[in-house]
Amino acid sequence: LAKLQAVPGVRGASISINGLFSHSEMGDRIEIEGYKPKEGQNMQARFDEVGPGYFSTVGIPVVMGREFGPQDNGSGQRVGMINQTMARYYFGGENPIGRRIWDAFPSNRQDFIVVGVVADAKYNDIREETPRRFYVPFFHPVVPPTFASIEVRTAGNPAAVTGAIRAAVKETQLIFNDVTAML
Repeated sequence: LAKLQAVPGVRGASISINGLFSHSEMGDRIEIEGYKPKEGQNMQARFDEVGPGYFSTVGIPVVMGREFGPQDNGSGQRVGMINQTMARYYFGGENPIGRRIWDAFPSNRQDFIVVGVVADAKYNDIREETPRRFYVPFFHPVVPPTFASIEVRTAGNPAAVTGAIRAAVKETQLIFNDVTAML
């Protein structure tokens, strides 16, 4: 990410598992501390694992709380963010900041503390109904990533920086391949 952010003309760069409009989705049943679901209530939510600065890079406003940053790297309590649809569905008019939510996948139950709410966004189709969605840090995931999408925001003409972005990604891949070979 640092190499991408250093490319002249790049205003922001981040990383995610699913990527916008990739038609890749993850979702699980969730549980919320102190929340008793109504009879038959759907407790499913989609989720993504995203890097620092993801929301400002892709243009999704943070409407409450804070965005993920370098401090959310896996060394402490896992944090998360939820979209407005999820906030309304489970919390109504209550403030969800500080609430504990579990991704309740049976073999990998993981929790996070809500630190932010983001605006609803379209992920796969501009006509889709916005699903309930939560986000956790890429570098403190609930599911260890095996691949990633890179998001880059540029100033001016994106085609002018495409070559430099490709070179930065290729250089990073070479470094990663060298490290993997040493292991």
